[in-house]
Amino acid sequence: MDDLKNNKAIILSDGGVIESMLTYEDVGKIRDRISEFIAKYVTTKHLCIGLKMTHNIYIPSLVLRTSGTTGQNKFVHVGKHCIESNITSLSRIFRITSSDTIYFGTPLTFDPSMIELLLAIHNNACLLITLPKTKLNPALLYKTLFHTVNGVNILQIVPSLFMRWSQQHICSILMNHSLKILAFGGEQFPQSILHYQKSDSLRIFNLYGITEVSCWASAHEISLSDDPIPIGKALDDTIIEIRDDNGSRVVNGEGEIYVGSDSRVCLIDDEVGREGLIFRETGDVGVVSNGNIFYKGRKNDAFKRWGHKIHLSKIEELVERATGLDNKCVWVKSKSKLLLFLIHDHRDNNTKDKVIDKIRIKLLHALPRHYFPDYIDFIRKCPITVHGKVNKKVLEAIYLKKDKNKSLICVDTFKSLICKYFGLDHCQLDDLANSTFFDIGGNSILAIQLLNEFKDELGIEYPPDLPTALFEKDLGSCFDCLQNVQVIQKRNQQEKYCISTKKIKTCQISLKIVWCYNLHACVDSSPLVFTEENRIVVAVGSFSHIFAVVDGVTGEEINKFVLPDVVESSPCLSPCHNYLYVGCFDGKIYCLDWRDGKIQWAYSTGDRIKCRPVLCQGSTSIVFGSYDKHVHCVNILKEGTLVWKTFTSESLISSPLVEDGKIFIATICGTCLCLSEITGTILWKYKSGSPIFGGPCFCNNMTIWPGVQGKVVGLTNDGVKKWHFECGGHLYSSLLLYNDFVIFGCHDQNLYILQVSDSVELARVVSLDKISCGATTCEVDGKRVVVVATDDGCIYLVDFEGFVVGDIRLPNQIFSSVTTWKDKIYVG
Repeated sequence: MDDLKNNKAIILSDGGVIESMLTYEDVGKIRDRISEFIAKYVTTKHLCIGLKMTHNIYIPSLVLRTSGTTGQNKFVHVGKHCIESNITSLSRIFRITSSDTIYFGTPLTFDPSMIELLLAIHNNACLLITLPKTKLNPALLYKTLFHTVNGVNILQIVPSLFMRWSQQHICSILMNHSLKILAFGGEQFPQSILHYQKSDSLRIFNLYGITEVSCWASAHEISLSDDPIPIGKALDDTIIEIRDDNGSRVVNGEGEIYVGSDSRVCLIDDEVGREGLIFRETGDVGVVSNGNIFYKGRKNDAFKRWGHKIHLSKIEELVERATGLDNKCVWVKSKSKLLLFLIHDHRDNNTKDKVIDKIRIKLLHALPRHYFPDYIDFIRKCPITVHGKVNKKVLEAIYLKKDKNKSLICVDTFKSLICKYFGLDHCQLDDLANSTFFDIGGNSILAIQLLNEFKDELGIEYPPDLPTALFEKDLGSCFDCLQNVQVIQKRNQQEKYCISTKKIKTCQISLKIVWCYNLHACVDSSPLVFTEENRIVVAVGSFSHIFAVVDGVTGEEINKFVLPDVVESSPCLSPCHNYLYVGCFDGKIYCLDWRDGKIQWAYSTGDRIKCRPVLCQGSTSIVFGSYDKHVHCVNILKEGTLVWKTFTSESLISSPLVEDGKIFIATICGTCLCLSEITGTILWKYKSGSPIFGGPCFCNNMTIWPGVQGKVVGLTNDGVKKWHFECGGHLYSSLLLYNDFVIFGCHDQNLYILQVSDSVELARVVSLDKISCGATTCEVDGKRVVVVATDDGCIYLVDFEGFVVGDIRLPNQIFSSVTTWKDKIYVG
């Protein structure tokens, strides 16, 4: 042991950064102190000591309370040999060594946590733990577990928890050459992962067991020929049988799975010592065939419907085959209703009903009549219990809430939506009160979707401080601001305007892809295009941390920068054309020499930067906003020296507008600000009542501001509202000004062209049958046309008469606004 005492015993990692660590020498000292305390103060035999704690390694032998999935909750006294036998079996099967790192992420109330802990200690391996908020954020958890230096190579996980990762993350995990063991247990094996490619070094296992015979009873290593997946061979000192309703053993056929042992005997509740071979019922239905046992589902997931015996797992299997979507079925016994929830991350409420109708038609042909669901809905994430298993009570509650009248308390409805969006249990919300919406995996777009659905659910106008709480504060603050809200019927607003259909002229402009450059992740920022030395240059960043500068004609790379975090900000060009200024999620604005590929200087704010910097003060400085709730003005001639910064009390992501010695910028919560260009002093504020993501424009001595909720507002130079215009959907992009026309694409699938004077008139609305993003203009054959991108991957050219004169579909979604240069269009 002396040569292993300096081995890492446990590390606390957040995103791959080790926050703290204990070696095995440290563990030994702690063990000695605990042993000394117990020997001195605990003298009564068979005494249990209660400890309140989170994940750590100060854990002696133990008493667990079952989750209740096999029946009523019960206390299980786990003897040393019961768990020790599991550890020796799995150490041999998994081939664990002292160089391995195991994720210690299972809750302490769920007995697989002991397997993770003791597998590491038994083999002098390392345990990895992480922060509670990291566990709730799939992207951050992925970054933590699969970090190239401080990641894990052995992962034991419940299938429902694993399937919360995106398809892209799952692909990466299965192809990760560092990952040695991926062991699924606690639920039915996720058959859909067999459709993915996997690394040759990765071994995947199906584990089966119950707390009453702690912990795992069998293990099966997956091979390509497995269909279906058996629960595997019994582990040491363990026997597994299938029994019928009379208690007789089934050699071939269906029955309940029983797990037994004469040495691995745990004591339940008030049981005292028992001897001999003891079997425990599991509550699971299994089928034995040719000596293999296959899990079929829970006994309480089987029911009679229209004279037919049905297993929910069978319906889920057939739906997955027909739709390709992961799904969960629930039988609501009190209502005799069969519910189907389809799990899909990218859900558009505007088209959801149409999609469900198409799926319903497909399922009519794919399912027997007695399998057909009464209710179909989409959910972003599968709700899970604290143990990581499917929480069907939450799914049932989603349906029952829709079935009630709408006399619910506002805060309860909001909490239900949080649970629905993130797959959480209501009992987890109290623990998350100090976490922000973004801590648990939210983003700006998702926040707007949630606010919109909340508004639709109860038919109310939400309090103006709710967006501020959601974007800037923690969930507890959101709950507080809704605690005493009364339900007010929303206004019945019906605006009439003429919408032209998607008209196509016979002489279309031909569009084709000339080149593409791979930035290896989503490109949200708009490209910057400029000319230098008689060549076109394009600069753009992405979520991969890459900021690339490429030739605008050939697409050849000129230079590439890899910054420390996500680049969602669009860049700004220096007056001399030698440097680019761009914001990063690490909180810094970088000055990049795009020719030499060097970082000249960096200016640090207190939080993420999404905002595009803009030249000001005679092009000697740049101004931009940050999530740190400040507007910053930085001198670019003095290597990023701060000129001034102004606190706005709300985060900023929209691009600033510099006009007539003033800076106009909006906060993420909807406050429109006018600041002095020289001093940064706030000259006036206007509360728009809607979050603002896009930048304003200046027309006829007015600033015009785009609200996410679809309201465009015109303000005078003094910040007084002159007019407003409401469109039929969300508005995320900046406004485009052309002469006295204001142009924007809206998520109601329309392109709007407004004519602005002292008032506003709708000049044209063009229906594009898709959800529209940002717009720009370009000149083609001497005629000015509008270029608009849609987030399903289409680009349209629209003339000012409302005709579509050209279009093209790109291979994937578009979230970047387009940029044009003469006859070329650039988009991420």
